[in-house]
Formats: sequence, structure tokens, C-alpha cells
Amino acid sequence: MGYHAESAARFLVELVNTLYRQGLQYPAEAYHVYSYVTCAAGEMRNVLDLIEGCVREMNARASEL
Repeated sequence: MGYHAESAARFLVELVNTLYRQGLQYPAEAYHVYSYVTCAAGEMRNVLDLIEGCVREMNARASEL
């Protein structure tokens, strides 16, 4: 996992802990936020993997020149 993915994961954990400590007034809305964030985190992981792969490929091509 790259640096940005690790930072995003730490931020997500911090967000969840903050929400847990403060309590939830609206559980249904909290579930929607949780669902969106977990979906976004999964997509972000895929995007970061694709970007890292592209950077590696570009670096490999540049070193061949």
C-alpha cells in the first residue's frame, strides 16, 4: 500500500473513532456516510494501484531510453 493509501486509511480510522466518541444522533444518516466512505475507500485503493502501476511503467520506459 502506498503512502497516500496509508494516510487515507489512518484518516478513515480517525474519523470513525471521532464519530464513535461523539455519539451518533442520526444512525441512519451515519450508516449512509459509513457506506459511502467504505465504498470510496475501496475505489481509492483501486485508483491508487492503477496510478502506481502507470508510474512504474513510465519509469521503466524512461530508463530504456
